[in-house]
Amino acid sequence: MQVTNSDRRFPTTIWDDISSARKGSSRELDLLLARYRSPIIGFLRWKNVRMEEAEDLAQEVLIRISTPGFFEKVDPAKGRFRSLLLGVTRNVLSESLRRDRAERRGGGGQVVHEGDLSDGAIPLHEKAVASEDRMFDQLWVSELVDRALRELEEDSAARGTSEGAAFRLKYLEDLTQEEVAVRLGCPVFSAKNYIYYGKLKFKQKLLSSIRAYCSTPEEFEIEVKRLAPFWKGEEA
Repeated sequence: MQVTNSDRRFPTTIWDDISSARKGSSRELDLLLARYRSPIIGFLRWKNVRMEEAEDLAQEVLIRISTPGFFEKVDPAKGRFRSLLLGVTRNVLSESLRRDRAERRGGGGQVVHEGDLSDGAIPLHEKAVASEDRMFDQLWVSELVDRALRELEEDSAARGTSEGAAFRLKYLEDLTQEEVAVRLGCPVFSAKNYIYYGKLKFKQKLLSSIRAYCSTPEEFEIEVKRLAPFWKGEEA
């Protein structure tokens, strides 16, 4: 996926957005952070955490990120938001496992605080298994793709066009252009146009979702290159 000049604008960063939302209503902050909840829960479930507990731990992750003190402990310039989110998730899970073990033994356990989440000083990151990073990337991209598709279909429905439906039929149901035309009840030429513009708008929405949590154009380009294999079905 090629990054164009229009993809490089960064009027605000995810950190600015969180800070601004915190100063507004709690609902505004909840809506902002809710978009990152699904990959966290998916990662915890992949780590064999029960669904109910995974939801509680995911909420704890989002609460920590949303607290004012979090920014005093973590330098946003030292890493990607997605990587930081995974680091906090690992930390919350580690603390939970320590508490469980301590309760079974009747003792306490030492935890790692978010203040240690800086480059070169993250024991949990140093011990992280590469497959965990890859799994989180897959879950992250899955959420981005689902969100972009929902937005495309909602926009198409609002405008009364078939771009969202055509995109789904072509790329999710793997139909030919002729089959898409039959399903939509339109000429093949129209189906081709719907597919073309649907793909174009889907790309724009996907890039917009990535841009929403990046802080610089450089970080954005790195994220696009890093995550592209997961939506292209290639090996990383």
